[in-house]
Amino acid sequence: MTKGLYLRLAISKPEVVWMNTMETILRIIQEEGRITPTVLAKKIGKSRVLVNVYLRALENLGIVRRVGRGLYELTEEGACLIKNSSHQ
Repeated sequence: MTKGLYLRLAISKPEVVWMNTMETILRIIQEEGRITPTVLAKKIGKSRVLVNVYLRALENLGIVRRVGRGLYELTEEGACLIKNSSHQ
């Protein structure tokens, strides 16, 4: 996904930041395989509390799943989403 796409869709700046952060989180999870919110927060420079908000939203959408105490990974749907977004 690109910022140009967001602008064409008339998405506000806070929504662009939200979407860019979500995409960054998904790509890091893809690279790491499994990751904790604490490690993810350090990698993206956000608070662990905020990262947990993102992860819960992604989990509710079926894009990531919690596989252990504080450990997350992509679902098949999440992996497909990342794969499809990188081909655009």
